[in-house]
Amino acid sequence: TTVYPPGSVNPNISYAAANNQANFTPAQGILTNGQIVGSTLLSANNPAGSSAPFFSGYVYSQSSNSYNVFQVNGDSTQARGINPSGTITGFVQLGNGNYDAFVGSTGSFQLLSDPNAVNGTFGEAINSSGQVAGVYYDGNFNTEGFIATPAHNPSSVRGGDYSFDVTVSGQSLVYLGPMVSQAYQFQTAAGNPNFASAVLPFGL
Repeated sequence: TTVYPPGSVNPNISYAAANNQANFTPAQGILTNGQIVGSTLLSANNPAGSSAPFFSGYVYSQSSNSYNVFQVNGDSTQARGINPSGTITGFVQLGNGNYDAFVGSTGSFQLLSDPNAVNGTFGEAINSSGQVAGVYYDGNFNTEGFIATPAHNPSSVRGGDYSFDVTVSGQSLVYLGPMVSQAYQFQTAAGNPNFASAVLPFGL
């Protein structure tokens, strides 16, 4: 199946003279239901003679042969991975020329920047728990890998204790914040489900 969002630069015509891009519609991630994510160069955003390529992310549904093309915050966007809940990751080129990873779904995205990144953070894959894997570049352009894990924030704080209000289902893994704590003691209230197990941060 040829993946070719409508309005993309024609892949049968060399566009190298304009922006040195040989591939315009890379397909980067796929689900068992046939949804594919990738990036494309729309003709409207990439007129002949453009000095730099401007990418748009896309989600292609094979079952309906339909495309959803998007940009994160209006910036050049490249989608790399998608999970069964439809959460997408990838990266965007910001107005200052740097790169940030992103995670979310169409219309609601969050940017991610590794704290140690100096020259860009790139999301490459996402699992069913919402964990994003990717790479970042430090000040010397050394490449390092990262895993970003989503966590639920406390719904209230009282006397140093954190309360969480999270909808859960059986056998699901739920990540709880805050990220830093001196100790961990888990307790359920009346009517709440029990924990099957607790996974503590590295080093504990």
